[in-house]
Amino acid sequence: MIVTLSTEEMVRAAAIGVKRRVSSLDRCQDRLLSTSRGAWDIDIEGACGELAAALALGLEWRGDVDTYKKPDLDHNIQVRTTQGNPARLRMSPRDSPNERFVLVVGVHPRYEVVGWIDGNQFREKKYWHAERKVWYIPYELLNSLSELLKVINEEKTNVSV
Repeated sequence: MIVTLSTEEMVRAAAIGVKRRVSSLDRCQDRLLSTSRGAWDIDIEGACGELAAALALGLEWRGDVDTYKKPDLDHNIQVRTTQGNPARLRMSPRDSPNERFVLVVGVHPRYEVVGWIDGNQFREKKYWHAERKVWYIPYELLNSLSELLKVINEEKTNVSV
């Protein structure tokens, strides 16, 4: 699903990205590593991707700062944003197998919310990148957003019963 953020939405997400980067700078010992231009871009694009995913899924985006291991969205959803080439979802051994991971590909203002997986899917050797110590899951293996929307709606129904 393609999501194009409005100017107001980009400003909101960019402000959160900047707050996240500044918070990281405050905690970081090696300021040279943490002040690269890429780090600012990653935080801003990451926040924009989170907002795009929230809009695609009909969920609220809080834009939290300093909540590193908490899910980005309700329903235990972590959002991973990339510019693509190749478009793949990155998962770390530190990531919770109890969360859902949504892949968003793009650059402001246009994002594609590609698909999702449960945290315990595809943690296999063939997807392991030994040098970077992460799994890279090809987008072709991701579940469709319509499936995630069904899961979310079921959870909402179970909570309201």
